[in-house]
Amino acid sequence: AIRRALIGSGWRSENIKVVLDSQATQSGIRSAMAWLAARSTQQTFSFLHFSGHVCIASRGSCPSGHTYLWSYDNRFIPETEVVSRMKSVKGYQWLDIAGCQGGAFNADYSSSTRMFTGSSRSNETSYEEKAWKQSVWTGIAWERGYNQGMAHPSGNIRQATMHQIAKYGVGQVPVYTNNQRAGVQHPVVAGGSSSWRLSAPPGG
Repeated sequence: AIRRALIGSGWRSENIKVVLDSQATQSGIRSAMAWLAARSTQQTFSFLHFSGHVCIASRGSCPSGHTYLWSYDNRFIPETEVVSRMKSVKGYQWLDIAGCQGGAFNADYSSSTRMFTGSSRSNETSYEEKAWKQSVWTGIAWERGYNQGMAHPSGNIRQATMHQIAKYGVGQVPVYTNNQRAGVQHPVVAGGSSSWRLSAPPGG
């Protein structure tokens, strides 16, 4: 869904790196973030989407004190490292975390040049929808909102701004997860600009 959204917005395939399943080890995720940093300049726009498990000590085997990306090889990357690595990426950027406690990854990250979205608050569960083979956040914000046009005021496919994509998810995800036993999922949005578009991202 994410790759289709980017390609449909005019992004070239050689500028998109997809890390799936067994490739998404701790080193694989770190390498992907380094790949972004190495190709960035002050006039580029970089986007990182993570969809997967997140670990906290009370719900997994990770150390206490941090919230971690949980890699395929059962290793962990703390939110402080994710933010530090993304801050080394030059120019404008968007960090999108689809995982439990996703909001924790906005730890001194968002700004006027850095947009952040998390699929749930830092103390909340994020859900998957097995029928979609996607997270609820990705299925609603990205597939419905952007790829199907529901986030755009006129219903135009892949024309919504980044903030419209996010705000559509913010409005719809809590409704969809209202009956979950672990509680409602509330997405988090911060930073960036309401005018940013994937088809014409900031930076030129």
